[in-house]
Amino acid sequence: LATRMDNVWVWAIGATFLISIFPIVIIAVLPVFTVRNGRQELRKGLLKPLLGFAVGGLLGDVFLHLLPHAISPHSHSEDDHAGHDHSHGHSHGHSHSHGHDHSHEAEGGHDHSQDMIIGGMILLGILFFFLLEKFMRLQSGEEGGHGHSHGHAHAKKSDKAEVASKDPKESSEGLRQRKGDKKSDESSTAEEKEESQSRIAGYLNIIADTAHNVTDGMAIAASFLISTRVGITTTIAVFFHEIPHEVGDYAILIQSGFTKMEAMRVQFVTAIGALTGTIFTLITGKVTENSSAILAFTAGGFIYISMVSVIPTLLKKSTFKETIFEVIGIALGIGMMALIGLYE
Repeated sequence: LATRMDNVWVWAIGATFLISIFPIVIIAVLPVFTVRNGRQELRKGLLKPLLGFAVGGLLGDVFLHLLPHAISPHSHSEDDHAGHDHSHGHSHGHSHSHGHDHSHEAEGGHDHSQDMIIGGMILLGILFFFLLEKFMRLQSGEEGGHGHSHGHAHAKKSDKAEVASKDPKESSEGLRQRKGDKKSDESSTAEEKEESQSRIAGYLNIIADTAHNVTDGMAIAASFLISTRVGITTTIAVFFHEIPHEVGDYAILIQSGFTKMEAMRVQFVTAIGALTGTIFTLITGKVTENSSAILAFTAGGFIYISMVSVIPTLLKKSTFKETIFEVIGIALGIGMMALIGLYE
């Protein structure tokens, strides 16, 4: 038994490490950057289609993977297909008598309270990421503005006094120069604000991805606890599921202002989530009952990130050709998630 458990730990940790290291390989080979004049620059025309792919991957992950698993957690056991007979038998044998009550659980039916919990966790995930973004914006000073406008008021008064005291010609030239400087300052401030907002979107995605990786780690470990064959099958499924997801994550990080090296370092951070889920499950010997809640909470986070942080970027000015590529990217992201879901 001890030898069997030792092998389980080796297989599970090894599989989790493989799943965690693979995104770094993707990042290394994706031709998102080009070198120009000795500087690393983003390849023009590639980011928005990748962001479209990210939206498709995130929403496909939510509605075709996370939520189905949260609502109807499937067993990883080798004889799990035997359980399908029970559900079919129930559906054909259901009686619509006047004595109907809500004891569906006793008859193998549907538990509505579980659906309420899942729905509540999705909403909690959305609210959590909203509050987290608000907190980050407050910390970065974006929600303020009193000091900035107050300073401009004094500047205006100073401009008027200076204009009145000087030669009209000189004053008008000086005023034009100051107006030009002011426009330049406002443009610089707008760019800094946009960069800060983009950075926050990247941080939110890192947090959501870490939570998502916890459930991946739990699934891998639970599968190897059953058998090596089931564990390998689950690892392959997670592996292919992670391809579109990680490509999308990379696009979001690049759009958020992360460099290639920073995006690679981030993958090591999110990998901690997967290892935590794996080790926790190996120690306890089972998947926690809260795994469905974690999946639903993560789904809420992904919905918020895709709808609030990524889609607004796609809605910005684009040519017809760019829009076509964005839509293709979204369709590919959803399509890959659907294809993987069919064989998972």
